[in-house]
Amino acid sequence: MDREDNMTYRATPLMRRRRAHLAALLRAKRVECGFSTTQLAAYVGVSVKTYRAWERGTRSVQAEYLPDLARRLCVSVRDLADVLDNPQHAAVAPRVAA
Repeated sequence: MDREDNMTYRATPLMRRRRAHLAALLRAKRVECGFSTTQLAAYVGVSVKTYRAWERGTRSVQAEYLPDLARRLCVSVRDLADVLDNPQHAAVAPRVAA
């Protein structure tokens, strides 16, 4: 995708809903495991700003980071992917207000 295409990109309502569910899961599991956003960002290898954007649901998590997130949060990559594929039926997904 070139820069001009990227500037006009808008997430669909479904994509925003999926990001919101993953964001809620990331936050819930991070808190449950006792990590700060700074600690988890460092472990995964992203900036704190990027990690916080994932938890707010304002930025999508790239697939390359899912294995490290899953390992640190004691969930499977499949669990994280399930939240993205079908947030209502994912076993580990917390409830998110619509």
